[in-house]
Amino acid sequence: MSLIFLLYIVERKQSFAVSAITEHLRVETVSEGADDWSLVAAHICIPKSATTQESAAESDADSSDGEQQGKKPLCETAYFDQTTFNIEDEDEELTLRWTDDYALEIRQFDKDFLYIYITRNPPPEDEDPQPVFFQRHEIPDGAIIYIPLSEEESPRLALRGYMSLGETPVRSDAMVVREGQYEIRQDSWRQSKHVVATGELFPGDKITFEQETVPFWARLQKQAKAERSDKIVSRVFVSDLVPRVAGFNVVATTDPQFSSIYLTRVGGQPTRVPVSWGQRLTTDPLIAGIVTILGLMATVLALRNSFFPR
Repeated sequence: MSLIFLLYIVERKQSFAVSAITEHLRVETVSEGADDWSLVAAHICIPKSATTQESAAESDADSSDGEQQGKKPLCETAYFDQTTFNIEDEDEELTLRWTDDYALEIRQFDKDFLYIYITRNPPPEDEDPQPVFFQRHEIPDGAIIYIPLSEEESPRLALRGYMSLGETPVRSDAMVVREGQYEIRQDSWRQSKHVVATGELFPGDKITFEQETVPFWARLQKQAKAERSDKIVSRVFVSDLVPRVAGFNVVATTDPQFSSIYLTRVGGQPTRVPVSWGQRLTTDPLIAGIVTILGLMATVLALRNSFFPR
């Protein structure tokens, strides 16, 4: 009995799934296993300090074409050069794949666009920078990408990286999580995975996934902690499935690791979402099966005793 109890009190690897409607998402990109974005249209604002004379001339031509058609430029023309891409005007697909060391802030101020603010972090000293190009245009630090939204064609964007979902509403212009759910899965001692805890996300919550200390028994098995960050890599899917509803859809999942969900509620501090040994025990399908069998056996014995009393 003591051995069974020990099997349920030791820390286990966890994986997470979060589904939310939010106005804000931040992802620090990881290139390994990343997917291409396939876009129908996009507007890119390039900081003037990052544009060459040739690209600036092309952007000025694009902007003047838009003005001639009566379209107001999306970019602040004093600080950015705007380039517009539309798949109908291109000879090839509009594809984009993110490399390491970019930080994407995805926001939604209205139902016209997803706004993606780009920050490029310096790579480690022993690595060379890996620039990202879109239709032969390099996307530099400080760029902004506008992806149009429509009921006919909703963008579907896949990312891998270190995720932070929502902003804490300490300012009136904070972009917040509107609603959502999370799910925690754990390995059992039989190496199968099952859901051990679920929960609801409140408006204004902020969610991150972070590494935890590797238990001594796992260190003996050389299950080392990640070196690049205390955060863990997520697979993230972004879409806008309900165009008339404020916010966009995000689904994020992780692989099993010694990790936790950290949840920051309005006015609070980041708090680890715990999983108790009792939750592990009561949600284990094997234990549920044993309890069911024991219950049936008790019922059968009770019926036998009632019909055939001693």
